[in-house]
Amino acid sequence: MTSTARVTGADTLSSYLGLVDGELVDLAAPGSTPAPLARLVHDSLGAVIDSPGFTCLGAKAARHQGFYRMGVFGALGDAESTAALAAALERFVAERAEWDAEYSTMIASFTGPVGLDEEAFETALWDQLSALHRLDRAPWDPRVSSEPDSPEFSFSFAGEGFFVVGLHGGASRWTRRFAWPTLVFN
Repeated sequence: MTSTARVTGADTLSSYLGLVDGELVDLAAPGSTPAPLARLVHDSLGAVIDSPGFTCLGAKAARHQGFYRMGVFGALGDAESTAALAAALERFVAERAEWDAEYSTMIASFTGPVGLDEEAFETALWDQLSALHRLDRAPWDPRVSSEPDSPEFSFSFAGEGFFVVGLHGGASRWTRRFAWPTLVFN
């Protein structure tokens, strides 16, 4: 059963989080603290990445070196979430160009839909990427293929190629299970 229920409101979502002096801050709203839901999602994902069974070294490095940004958005694929994610990705691409980091990532978690199986999540993921592509003002990154069937394919946004990993509650791989639908742009 799939639920499209979601939590909305400025008090629950944060679109661009990062670490400053080891503290999680909402970089989209200087001077404010991250929304409680955003902090919960951030801390929960951190616990997953820090667990011994999680084997992605890039994710561990980005987390522990602080070279990541994160946003918590409304429903995966809706127009408002897509616009906010596009703005966050544009900011991330500009910001990461200044970082001296081998690994960096933008994490986008969504309040719904929850309860998706593998097939439904894959459809939602591709729908979200297609919606983002329609908002992209930059050409496709020439270093990667735009053909999804190509071994050289990567999603491109703001002129940067990304390897996108999806996490959700119904994932068959334990290391990809997470309570909130999440897209990780590496």
